[in-house]
Amino acid sequence: MFKDQVSIVLSGEAGQGLDTIAGLMMQIFSRCGFNAFTAKEFMSRIRGGNNTIEIRISSKPVAAFSDKIDILVALSEDGVSRLEDRLDENTVILGGNVEIPEKYNSEVEKLINLDFKNDLKELGNAIY
Repeated sequence: MFKDQVSIVLSGEAGQGLDTIAGLMMQIFSRCGFNAFTAKEFMSRIRGGNNTIEIRISSKPVAAFSDKIDILVALSEDGVSRLEDRLDENTVILGGNVEIPEKYNSEVEKLINLDFKNDLKELGNAIY
């Protein structure tokens, strides 16, 4: 499915720990010898909304985001529907308690439902 590059998008609300997760992932990929690039998108904090961080990983140097998402990690309700135009039949969606558009629900092998909030509450804190 993936060739020499992968686009991972973390999608969630402000305060859910997207920066922390992305920072850890960047350190891991860098230490493993991959080239990585991040791009952040912030919605208005007054209106609330969904923020995203894209991590593009490649065996070759990268310096821009991709408009295609290979792996989507959805941490909030709007995480999938807002990004639907960047998804395709090969996108793997990880998400807990999020609404998945109907056309992706039928492809069970592409959707991994995880209950992040309950799992993290058991570990001590629901913030990612």
